[in-house]
Amino acid sequence: MAFPRAIALAERAWARSPDWSKVSDPAVRNSETQSDWNQFANRLGQRELPRLDYLFGGIHYRLPPPGALVRDGQVRANVAFPGLKVRYTTDGTEPNENAAVLGEPIPFSPHIKLRSFDTRGRGSRTVDAGAQD
Repeated sequence: MAFPRAIALAERAWARSPDWSKVSDPAVRNSETQSDWNQFANRLGQRELPRLDYLFGGIHYRLPPPGALVRDGQVRANVAFPGLKVRYTTDGTEPNENAAVLGEPIPFSPHIKLRSFDTRGRGSRTVDAGAQD
Protein backbone atom coordinates (compact mmCIF):
# COMPACT_ATOMS: atom_id res chain seq x y z
CA MET A 1 0.00 0.00 0.00
CA ALA A 2 2.92 2.36 0.61
CA PHE A 3 4.53 2.37 -2.82
CA PRO A 4 2.01 4.42 -4.84
CA ARG A 5 1.83 6.87 -1.93
CA ALA A 6 5.63 7.03 -1.61
CA ILE A 7 5.87 7.85 -5.32
CA ALA A 8 3.35 10.67 -4.88
CA LEU A 9 5.24 11.96 -1.84
CA ALA A 10 8.51 11.92 -3.78
CA GLU A 11 6.85 13.78 -6.64
CA ARG A 12 5.79 16.58 -4.30
CA ALA A 13 8.96 16.61 -2.21
CA TRP A 14 11.45 16.94 -5.08
CA ALA A 15 9.42 18.82 -7.67
CA ARG A 16 9.23 22.59 -7.71
CA SER A 17 6.02 24.22 -6.47
CA PRO A 18 3.37 23.86 -9.15
CA ASP A 19 2.29 26.95 -11.05
CA TRP A 20 -1.32 26.45 -9.94
CA SER A 21 -0.32 26.96 -6.29
CA LYS A 22 0.09 30.67 -6.99
CA VAL A 23 -3.19 31.14 -8.90
CA SER A 24 -5.78 33.12 -6.95
CA ASP A 25 -8.82 32.38 -9.17
CA PRO A 26 -10.38 29.17 -7.75
CA ALA A 27 -11.79 28.02 -11.10
CA VAL A 28 -8.46 28.42 -12.91
CA ARG A 29 -6.55 26.84 -10.00
CA ASN A 30 -8.94 23.87 -9.98
CA SER A 31 -8.58 23.40 -13.73
CA GLU A 32 -4.77 23.51 -13.54
CA THR A 33 -4.76 21.17 -10.51
CA GLN A 34 -6.90 18.65 -12.40
CA SER A 35 -4.58 18.87 -15.41
CA ASP A 36 -1.52 18.22 -13.22
CA TRP A 37 -3.27 15.31 -11.46
CA ASN A 38 -4.18 13.78 -14.82
CA GLN A 39 -0.54 13.96 -15.95
CA PHE A 40 0.70 12.46 -12.66
CA ALA A 41 -1.90 9.65 -12.63
CA ASN A 42 -0.96 8.74 -16.20
CA ARG A 43 2.76 8.64 -15.39
CA LEU A 44 2.08 6.57 -12.28
CA GLY A 45 -0.31 4.11 -13.91
CA GLN A 46 1.43 3.67 -17.23
CA ARG A 47 5.09 3.94 -16.28
CA GLU A 48 5.84 3.62 -12.56
CA LEU A 49 3.39 0.89 -11.47
CA PRO A 50 4.42 -1.45 -14.31
CA ARG A 51 8.02 -0.83 -13.22
CA LEU A 52 7.09 -1.91 -9.66
CA ASP A 53 5.57 -5.08 -11.10
CA TYR A 54 9.08 -6.26 -12.00
CA LEU A 55 11.37 -4.43 -9.55
CA PHE A 56 13.06 -6.91 -7.16
CA GLY A 57 10.85 -9.70 -8.49
CA GLY A 58 7.68 -7.61 -8.13
CA ILE A 59 6.53 -5.19 -5.44
CA HIS A 60 3.07 -6.05 -4.08
CA TYR A 61 1.33 -2.67 -3.99
CA ARG A 62 -2.40 -2.22 -3.42
CA LEU A 63 -4.48 -2.10 -6.59
CA PRO A 64 -7.39 0.35 -6.45
CA PRO A 65 -10.75 -1.28 -7.23
CA PRO A 66 -12.69 0.08 -10.19
CA GLY A 67 -15.47 2.59 -9.72
CA ALA A 68 -18.79 1.46 -11.21
CA LEU A 69 -21.84 3.42 -12.29
CA VAL A 70 -25.14 2.12 -13.62
CA ARG A 71 -26.87 4.66 -15.83
CA ASP A 72 -29.57 4.17 -18.46
CA GLY A 73 -29.30 0.38 -18.17
CA GLN A 74 -25.56 0.43 -18.86
CA VAL A 75 -22.64 -0.32 -16.55
CA ARG A 76 -19.69 2.05 -16.83
CA ALA A 77 -16.44 1.71 -14.91
CA ASN A 78 -13.14 3.47 -14.44
CA VAL A 79 -10.02 3.00 -12.37
CA ALA A 80 -7.86 5.52 -10.52
CA PHE A 81 -4.67 4.83 -12.48
CA PRO A 82 -4.53 4.52 -16.27
CA GLY A 83 -2.71 1.38 -17.34
CA LEU A 84 -4.73 -0.94 -15.09
CA LYS A 85 -7.33 -3.04 -16.88
CA VAL A 86 -10.90 -3.45 -15.64
CA ARG A 87 -12.13 -7.01 -16.17
CA TYR A 88 -15.66 -8.26 -15.57
CA THR A 89 -17.96 -11.25 -15.42
CA THR A 90 -21.73 -11.29 -15.90
CA ASP A 91 -22.49 -14.61 -14.18
CA GLY A 92 -21.62 -13.61 -10.60
CA THR A 93 -18.21 -15.34 -10.57
CA GLU A 94 -15.03 -13.56 -9.49
CA PRO A 95 -13.28 -11.93 -12.47
CA ASN A 96 -9.78 -13.29 -13.07
CA GLU A 97 -6.98 -12.32 -15.46
CA ASN A 98 -8.78 -14.17 -18.29
CA ALA A 99 -12.14 -12.39 -17.86
CA ALA A 100 -13.37 -9.94 -20.51
CA VAL A 101 -11.86 -6.44 -20.46
CA LEU A 102 -14.36 -3.66 -19.98
CA GLY A 103 -13.91 -1.00 -22.64
CA GLU A 104 -17.31 0.33 -23.62
CA PRO A 105 -20.33 0.35 -21.29
CA ILE A 106 -22.09 -3.02 -21.05
CA PRO A 107 -25.77 -3.82 -20.45
CA PHE A 108 -26.70 -4.01 -16.77
CA SER A 109 -27.10 -7.41 -15.15
CA PRO A 110 -27.58 -8.01 -11.42
CA HIS A 111 -24.63 -10.44 -11.51
CA ILE A 112 -21.87 -8.17 -12.91
CA LYS A 113 -18.60 -8.16 -10.97
CA LEU A 114 -15.57 -6.00 -11.73
CA ARG A 115 -11.89 -6.00 -10.73
CA SER A 116 -8.85 -4.00 -11.84
CA PHE A 117 -5.72 -5.91 -12.87
CA ASP A 118 -2.06 -4.99 -13.21
CA THR A 119 0.43 -6.17 -15.84
CA ARG A 120 1.20 -9.35 -13.82
CA GLY A 121 -2.44 -10.42 -13.59
CA ARG A 122 -2.88 -9.41 -9.92
CA GLY A 123 -6.40 -8.24 -9.16
CA SER A 124 -7.94 -5.66 -6.85
CA ARG A 125 -10.80 -6.35 -4.53
CA THR A 126 -14.03 -7.17 -6.41
CA VAL A 127 -16.78 -4.62 -7.00
CA ASP A 128 -20.32 -5.95 -7.32
CA ALA A 129 -21.85 -3.68 -9.99
CA GLY A 130 -25.18 -5.51 -9.66
CA ALA A 131 -25.51 -4.01 -6.18
CA GLN A 132 -25.21 -0.50 -7.70
CA ASP A 133 -28.76 -0.49 -9.12
